[in-house]
This record gives sequence, C-alpha cells and structure tokens, in this order.
Amino acid sequence: MFIPQLSAFENAALPAVLAGLPRASIAERIDARFSSFGLGSKRDRLPGQLSGGEQQRVAVARALAMDPDVVLADEPTGSLDSVAASELMDILSNCHDGVSRSA
Repeated sequence: MFIPQLSAFENAALPAVLAGLPRASIAERIDARFSSFGLGSKRDRLPGQLSGGEQQRVAVARALAMDPDVVLADEPTGSLDSVAASELMDILSNCHDGVSRSA
C-alpha cells in the first residue's frame, strides 16, 4: 500500500525514515534498489502514475531497503511478465540466501 501523495522514492524510503536512518544512507539504499529493479526513471512518479508491475517492484524495493533477515512475499511477481518476474527472483535470490525461486 502506498501513500498516493508521495513519490515512488518517498514511499520506498518511508520505513527507513521512520527507523531514523541517516538520509544519505536512505537515498543510497533506495537508489541502489531502484537501479537494480529498473525503476531509476520512475523515482519521482506518484503511485498512480506507475503500472501495476512498477508498483509491485517499488514495494519489493521498499521491503529490501532495510536489508531484512527475512522477506515474506505473497506473489511478488504476480503483476510482472515472465522476463521481469525471472529478473526479480534473481535479484531476490542475490540479496538474500535461501530465498526460494518457486512462485
């Protein structure tokens, strides 16, 4: 779920801001995730200006930005085409040991 008045970047950064992380660190984390997810050009777009697949990638980038030990994902590739879904699963696998590639 996104706050409609916040940009994709701001929505992705919100948990890190609330956790009190330094703003420079937040920007670096979110920019890295957006780059790896092909969202660099979507940084300043509002959620309503993103496709369903783009919104899903922003949500996953937001979840990974805090470098969690565990990610629980209910169909993270549901709105993505097969190529984008495979790329997303590769990214998730590279970020975290033990992530299952089954959908």
